[in-house]
Amino acid sequence: GDWTWPDNKHADLKKAELVKTRNEAENMAYQVEQQLKEHGEKIGAEARGTIEASINNVRETLKRDDAQAIKKAAEKLMTDARQYYDAGRYQEAIVLYEKLLAENPDDMETNLYSGISYLEVKKYNDAGRSFNKIIAQNDNLFIEQAEWYLGFCYIATGKTEEARNHFYNISKSNSSYSTKAL
Repeated sequence: GDWTWPDNKHADLKKAELVKTRNEAENMAYQVEQQLKEHGEKIGAEARGTIEASINNVRETLKRDDAQAIKKAAEKLMTDARQYYDAGRYQEAIVLYEKLLAENPDDMETNLYSGISYLEVKKYNDAGRSFNKIIAQNDNLFIEQAEWYLGFCYIATGKTEEARNHFYNISKSNSSYSTKAL
């Protein structure tokens, strides 16, 4: 017959996953709360209320032994950040992205959205740092976008020659941006 995990081994793995999920979510809630204390005045009362509700939701799910519910609550926190980004509320989005990156610095999608948000609020050095991290990591789906936006960081900071070379290199590449770079 087929070999299966002994029941106690499976239970141990599930318990370990629950502990890991719980720690990550607890950390995320704590990080957001700290960001809110530091930057709460920069964002509107509505945004603050939404984020606080998300934090409370995470904390409520932590009381249960349900890894899926905890993951779902943590994902809602990420969704809230994305909504601020989509609504053009980049300062609010940055607060949440920084918290998410403190938890998981190698999340390249979050690095990209963080970089674009910094670009939108004219914090070009912070934006460049996000885009360069994606490019340096060199094994993700966001490199072309990061290269493209990095060129705008060069333009915005008066690095005309670097921008020219950068867009020239993009135009010579197989990037989907190659025709736009001309």
